[in-house]
Amino acid sequence: MLKTENLTKRFGSVVAVDDVSIEIPEGEITGLIGPNGAGKTTLFNLITGFYTPSNGTVTYKGEDITNLAPHEISKKGVSRTFQVPKPLNQLSVTENVVVGALGEGKGRQAAMEKANDTLDRVNFQGDYSMTANSLNVGQLKRLEIAKAVATDPDLLMLDEAVAGLNPDERGKLVNVIEKLNDQGITILMVEHVMEVVMGLSNRVIVLDEGKVLTEGTPKEVQNDDEVIEVYLGT
Repeated sequence: MLKTENLTKRFGSVVAVDDVSIEIPEGEITGLIGPNGAGKTTLFNLITGFYTPSNGTVTYKGEDITNLAPHEISKKGVSRTFQVPKPLNQLSVTENVVVGALGEGKGRQAAMEKANDTLDRVNFQGDYSMTANSLNVGQLKRLEIAKAVATDPDLLMLDEAVAGLNPDERGKLVNVIEKLNDQGITILMVEHVMEVVMGLSNRVIVLDEGKVLTEGTPKEVQNDDEVIEVYLGT
């Protein structure tokens, strides 16, 4: 479904992503892990058009999307969340999601209905009329996912979706992610909570210093000596 070939991003003399070639299979959940500074979020930014690659290509469903703008990539069916949610604080929960739903060319009433349906899909806990600046961490995380899902993506990219959540909230959000995948959404997730990424993922890709260290099933990755040395063992 998604493929990167020799994808590279340099910031001056620093190579943040170094010759990364990966494939994300349709219908699966793929985990992307690695130490801080490994290049995970930079890779997300390259795939979704927020950064322009120094070298390499990004292909989605056979189409080269390397130099497309973020909104153009979103229209192709690729949506993402951000590590730190940035809602429109003075707008209601529903109105925040409407911003994404309107991008699909819907009228306001249809977008409002779509937004509320999407909030139901992610099992948002709370009053949809609340302003975003009154939400707790768990609610903000679900709102962030709802905003991404409102664009009807085929590929959903989650950047540390469960970070900062307590075990109960984490488990509930894992159920939401599984449900979205069951509904046909392919998922690529950056995650530091090993219990979550190993439990959810069909395959796991490990980045270290901007390069792919290894990839495989969760069991294969957990038993890889190099991965244990540079990441899991720390």
